[in-house]
Amino acid sequence: MEEKSDFSYKELFLFSLPSILSSLLEPLSGTIDTAFVGQISTVWLGGMALAVTLLSSFTWMFNFLVHASTQAVASSEDSKVCEAIKTSLSVALVVGVITTFLLWAFKEPLFELVGVNETLYEHSNSYYSIRILGHSFTLLYTTTLSLLRGLGRVNISFFMIGLTTALNALLTYLALFVFDLGLEGAAWGTVLSFVLGSLLSFLYLLNDEKVKGKFLSSRVKKSGWFKFGKNSLNIFGRSFTLTTCFFLSTRFAGSFGIKELAAHQILLQLWLFCSFLLDGVAVTGTVLGAKYYAKREIEKVKLIFFRLLMIGGVIGIAFTFIYAFGADFLVGLFTKDDDVIKVIFSFWLLIVLSQITNSFAFVYDGLLFGLEEFGYLRKFMIIGAIFVFLPLAFIAVNTNSLAFLWVGMISLNVFRGFTGFYKIRKEIYVN
Repeated sequence: MEEKSDFSYKELFLFSLPSILSSLLEPLSGTIDTAFVGQISTVWLGGMALAVTLLSSFTWMFNFLVHASTQAVASSEDSKVCEAIKTSLSVALVVGVITTFLLWAFKEPLFELVGVNETLYEHSNSYYSIRILGHSFTLLYTTTLSLLRGLGRVNISFFMIGLTTALNALLTYLALFVFDLGLEGAAWGTVLSFVLGSLLSFLYLLNDEKVKGKFLSSRVKKSGWFKFGKNSLNIFGRSFTLTTCFFLSTRFAGSFGIKELAAHQILLQLWLFCSFLLDGVAVTGTVLGAKYYAKREIEKVKLIFFRLLMIGGVIGIAFTFIYAFGADFLVGLFTKDDDVIKVIFSFWLLIVLSQITNSFAFVYDGLLFGLEEFGYLRKFMIIGAIFVFLPLAFIAVNTNSLAFLWVGMISLNVFRGFTGFYKIRKEIYVN
């Protein structure tokens, strides 16, 4: 965005649009598999849901690669951009290799931990065993996309995600409905799409004007490693806590029954869909916030943050109406099982009403990333998990209530929104 920009709502929205569309497409790998598999078998869906929970947990726990990378590149001087990029990619590669080994070596105890039983084991294992082969590429792909966004190349990241998502959908459809390859085929479709995406996005990154011809010769200084490591540990603590809450929610839902587990997986996909879209607005807050806060141009930061929050609120309201009036169509995309549909609609109103509060929580996270407030985010995510989510989840388990479990997840996001509001007000408007 040009320095002479007045940061109007239109400009900020157009700047965010490629990131919004990219973020909207990102979760479709899991959504595509869920939608296709749910049309075939509820038991398949339950088995896949537990496998996806494990894989997503290991991906989400290390999403410091995404946030720290975007912030580091956006706030770096041109001469230090390659250093930040090389640091991010090398850490992503090491983390990918290590976690792939852990996922393979500790498969059985992880399956037991997440609640895979004899009925679901075969289905969970067939999907999981193939998906872990592409885990390193998943981390490299998401990290490279975050670096492109930090450089302002959001159009490229949107193109890449669109391409790989289309490939994933095509391969998964062919595997399930044409070649009858089962869950293994769905898993291969996702793996191959991430391999292609990581390779192509890396080539685009090397050809950026700030990187071309400088990447191999650049050297990472100790100070760069230290700063990235410190930020990464704080984001890891936040992500680990949030991931644990999602993990426990799926674990508890599985203990309620297969129908409840399938309903929970579908609800999770729909509930998080808005968050991924809003992540595009949050990315704008991270990129522009980091850029102008580093220059101490506070008035610009205030204006950008306020208007991004308003854009996020409008998106939240839009999703409220979409979920309120399009419920039958949306749920029908995932399942035709009447029992599962009954469970979903028994507390659908909670999902509808949570969209506005969720929108502010997600955008506030992006704004705090731009201010490099990673330690604050870690601290209050842990507090929220212990004092908000876990007590409500405990009640849900003791009452065998999936609805109460969702009250806990929604309440955690309300807490995130309030703590985000407090910190932004203190750092930008009071100080």
